[in-house]
Amino acid sequence: MRLMDETAIALPFAITGTLLRSCSMGLDVSGQCVYKSNVTGIEFKKLRETIGHTQASLSREIDVTIRSLTRWETGETPIPKIAELALKYVAERSQGKKKR
Repeated sequence: MRLMDETAIALPFAITGTLLRSCSMGLDVSGQCVYKSNVTGIEFKKLRETIGHTQASLSREIDVTIRSLTRWETGETPIPKIAELALKYVAERSQGKKKR
């Protein structure tokens, strides 16, 4: 899902002609609300490397393409909130295994 430029943030959108709400996180090209991550691509990459994952291994773990990871880490496309949460989950699980 490709996002529009940053000017799309916080624009009101309508579905079936009725204004529902403002999308404070961003809109995709079809006008649907998309929640964007709070982490930067650099932070995402550092966390991935800290927990010992390559792009290939993390892509398998969270079920996304390597190309998507590359785009997120380079800032080419915004990181979806679900990807941020998935990475944090993998990191927490990784920390739990180290403590045992």
